[in-house]
Amino acid sequence: MNKKLVLYLFLVISVIIILFNLPERSSQEEYYKNIRDKVNYQNYNGVIVKKYIDQDNARRKIDIKLVNKKIHTIDLYYEKKEFFEFFKVGDSLVKNSGSFKLRVKRTGLDTTLVFNLLNIKGFEKFRSTKSD
Repeated sequence: MNKKLVLYLFLVISVIIILFNLPERSSQEEYYKNIRDKVNYQNYNGVIVKKYIDQDNARRKIDIKLVNKKIHTIDLYYEKKEFFEFFKVGDSLVKNSGSFKLRVKRTGLDTTLVFNLLNIKGFEKFRSTKSD
């Protein structure tokens, strides 16, 4: 009788754990897809005028002055720290909508970087070669 009770409790606890983790995965996947879509559809062309870490929420940000003179903020929280550190004030950035590629130009450099969203928990589970 004791073994049956232990087995029954184990099964109930396992089912509860599984059920509580399903919404987390789904919501984490939605979070990833929302960020992926946001980055994919961004479109800008400008020069970096400020590079900083937002102290309120510890996000790595870059302000660029667009061709039309407006300031646009790029949030690089979803990328690894090294991605943020690569940029310098004065770099020219060109990002076209529908692409994860970012062209970076500075004196002696003209290169293309790719947004990978590597700083999102579980990104490897949600990435697909079709959409990324």
